[in-house]
Amino acid sequence: MSTQKTVTKISKWGNGYGIRVPIDTLQAYQLTEGSEVILSRESNGVKISPHTPSLVDLPLKDIMKGVVPKMLASDKAESFFGSPQGNEVW
Repeated sequence: MSTQKTVTKISKWGNGYGIRVPIDTLQAYQLTEGSEVILSRESNGVKISPHTPSLVDLPLKDIMKGVVPKMLASDKAESFFGSPQGNEVW
């Protein structure tokens, strides 16, 4: 993707500040209202990057969504999760 520069202004929003981001920039990175971004302070300015959560960032209830108790029963575990690959104890 080619580097494009856009001049925008910082505006006061409530007790904080914000910037307006052009729609074509948002679309290029598949960002919508409510998308999370990461602000990184760099030597020559501020970098804004999309935040893509990993399992570490998700609450356990979201990770376990779709897992039903019968999947966790010891006699069913291998059919759902596969055979042990190391020193696991089922």
